[in-house]
Amino acid sequence: ATPRPAYEVGGRVCRAVEIDGWVGGRSEVVEATACRQPDGSWVLADGGQSGRGRGDRLVRHQPRW
Repeated sequence: ATPRPAYEVGGRVCRAVEIDGWVGGRSEVVEATACRQPDGSWVLADGGQSGRGRGDRLVRHQPRW
């Protein structure tokens, strides 16, 4: 994932991210918003989408940023 600069939303630190992935057998870049949780993990906040690709689940991730 490629993070963008952080900003605050409703008291949470969030940032836009680009995630490289496979959708329907094709490589796509999915744009999403990730917000930091109190435990330090990040959760995708908007079900990121790009073109046909769509994420419908929240994903917890410990990034290496």
